Amino acid sequence: MKNKMNAYIVALLLAALATNCSQNSTISMATSTSLAGASVFDFLNGKKWSAEPGAEYVKIHLYLDEPIQLKEVEIRACDKFDDNVHMFVNFDEYNYNLKKKKGDSKLGITLDTPVNARSITFNLNRNSNSCLSGLTLWNQSGKKIKFQTPETIAGEVKTSKISKSKAYHPLNLFDSRYETAWASSLGEKDIFLDFSFGTETEITALKIWNGYQRSPLHCIRNGRVKTLEINGDGGYNERVTVADEMDAQTVQLPKPFKGKNLRLRMAEIYRGELEGVVISELRFLNGTKAVMFEPAPLAKEVATENHELFRTAGFEEILNRGLVSDEEGETIEPGLARVVTARGGLRIRESASTTAAVLILAPQGGRVKFEGETGDELKVGDEVGHWVKVTYAGKTGWAFDAFLQQPAAESGNSSHSSAWKLRLRSDGSLYFEGNAQTVSHDYEVGKSETTNTSFYAIGNFEAEKPVANEIDIKLFGFVKAVEVSSSEYIEMGHDCNGCGRDCAQVKGNKGEKVFIQSAKLIKKGSEYVLVNKSPGAQIPFTTLQLKLERPLAQGS
Repeated sequence: MKNKMNAYIVALLLAALATNCSQNSTISMATSTSLAGASVFDFLNGKKWSAEPGAEYVKIHLYLDEPIQLKEVEIRACDKFDDNVHMFVNFDEYNYNLKKKKGDSKLGITLDTPVNARSITFNLNRNSNSCLSGLTLWNQSGKKIKFQTPETIAGEVKTSKISKSKAYHPLNLFDSRYETAWASSLGEKDIFLDFSFGTETEITALKIWNGYQRSPLHCIRNGRVKTLEINGDGGYNERVTVADEMDAQTVQLPKPFKGKNLRLRMAEIYRGELEGVVISELRFLNGTKAVMFEPAPLAKEVATENHELFRTAGFEEILNRGLVSDEEGETIEPGLARVVTARGGLRIRESASTTAAVLILAPQGGRVKFEGETGDELKVGDEVGHWVKVTYAGKTGWAFDAFLQQPAAESGNSSHSSAWKLRLRSDGSLYFEGNAQTVSHDYEVGKSETTNTSFYAIGNFEAEKPVANEIDIKLFGFVKAVEVSSSEYIEMGHDCNGCGRDCAQVKGNKGEKVFIQSAKLIKKGSEYVLVNKSPGAQIPFTTLQLKLERPLAQGS
């Protein structure tokens, strides 16, 4: 009896010790931009995770249901890390460079001051063939964070009408990505989702991310569900109201559902500017336990299709890698600088004609060099001006001077340069960044002024019509422009700044615009040319000469 009592006391002490040594954290959303085997949820529960072979700049996103006070992080590779890893907390509120810890197989950091973490993103940078074996987080008290994740179950989801675009497929309800969602098709009247569970399932509540939560602007533009009519096995028939708000919300069912078949019908919607209704994410709850369908089949199907399309065009090698372009401009002597005032940028053409080929698009705020030659008078809309010969980013051509302005009196030279970065991932996501820099020198007062006109675009792409060395791509998402002086300039290029809805909580929504535009990607030798097929669109470029950010390894 005494031995049994001692064993019981020891068990209680061990249980108490385990409780005191860890903090539970529920993570309802976790995803990666490349996937070869186990999901990120599996990784959080102890399995190895790996990206597609050769994939670079892969991102892993963790969205915490409740914030934690994050103090220390360690991430472990199956073998070793070839490059550093950037960690972003709350998207762009904090960012850190994880340094090697105990050899090449572990990277980690201990923060000087704990941060209130709502989301954590790891950008694996140039670590190709990435394989991770573990992740540990510690809170401000030194306790390990114990992850609680949804259970992935077998099942099937169908909708009243399947969209042609996989960016709006119903399985996107479980993919943990804000840039994709389920969306009804145009013209639908009776809109519903049908769920078939592999086994009998009990549901007491729905966890729902209402509307298109890519950004507040997307959410407002698209319809959101207001009232759900829920029908299921055993004559189940109930109605629930869904709040019109961003972030996740838990909607309790009037009575529990138990069965294999469930229909969610959109009985009422909050109307947006666009027709239809959108839901970003969905989880089924039974008390504190969450279940979801497996989204990996759709993700792998999208990746397979994109690889095949780019393989047909002859440049599969650019998927999951970086393309860059650096253009150095001319030094402009005093009196010859002109500032572009056109909101959509100014086209510089081969000759003084509106039908002449466009050499390059100079962005608003950019400086061109006036070459001293003026052509015929021209009227565009209500604007009257002349053709003038100018140089921008090393290209000399003709532009309409009604959209050029001579800056205030100068006593020094000025110069202009631009840099572009494009990443197309096999999962259909994209990152597009541009930065135009103008440096003006005032020799009289011994001062230089640097102005950066920058933008970043986060979104998706859809490829089509591949032929030898060419492919058409549609780009869509949101773009944000920034114009700041050198003292205020925030370094970009980490492929994560502003990359989600959470940034609205940090910096607001100023300057953000939805974009949809078409482009053609052409391969010329070892370089790639991106041609904008939507002049005047939100992303300001005409033609970009791009190259791989780093050369392919032998045998790639």
